[in-house]
Amino acid sequence: QDFLGGRMELIVCDMEPFWEKGAIVYRLEDCPLSKVKLIVYSLVPAVAMLFGMLGLWSRQRNVRGRGKDTQLSSIVVVGMAILSISYDWFFSWTLFRNPRGEFQARLSEVGLAHLIATVAVNFLLVHFWFRRRFLVGMPWYEYHKHGIGLHAVFLLMYAQPQCVALFQSRIFDIDLFNIHFGTPSKMNEVLSYVACLSLLQDVPQFLLQLSVWIADVSGLQAPRVSAVSM
Repeated sequence: QDFLGGRMELIVCDMEPFWEKGAIVYRLEDCPLSKVKLIVYSLVPAVAMLFGMLGLWSRQRNVRGRGKDTQLSSIVVVGMAILSISYDWFFSWTLFRNPRGEFQARLSEVGLAHLIATVAVNFLLVHFWFRRRFLVGMPWYEYHKHGIGLHAVFLLMYAQPQCVALFQSRIFDIDLFNIHFGTPSKMNEVLSYVACLSLLQDVPQFLLQLSVWIADVSGLQAPRVSAVSM
């Protein structure tokens, strides 16, 4: 600040992780908080706590029955998996709608196209391999196939295959979330294969987001969800 000349120097905010990087202010103390970053970062512990509390509620609600068998870890995994795929879609949509710089312009459609392709692949494998080969004809499946709950879980699996963990969560001792087909070992093997489908989505998305983040030398061009999404 120049008191004699009546001038004040402007500075660029470069504070991480919650501030609006690139904002022009007179003092670092005046750097504004980024609402998008605050929401993106705060949702991680919030979702983990929400699904964790849901699992604890399930355990306590049927403490004398089978509620104690609720798989708390499976419920938390599902919550974080849903949040992860939501951030991937947010990143790819931001890159598609508002690419910044030549590098992002070349990749603007890659992320969104990849996510759409993985949904199609997940649908084909879950529907024609998992569903028709292992579930059709089983008493558990035949009982639940006319309900909306089973189809809702399958829709989640098309977007994020790790949501298959819901079938073993035993939440609130609801039979829908206590899948049984074949032997326990075979069932666990098949469900683990289904969950591994998420690697077709996670690995390419990680490489895409990492490349965009590394190419952003100024730290102002990459989508704000990049650091958390990776």
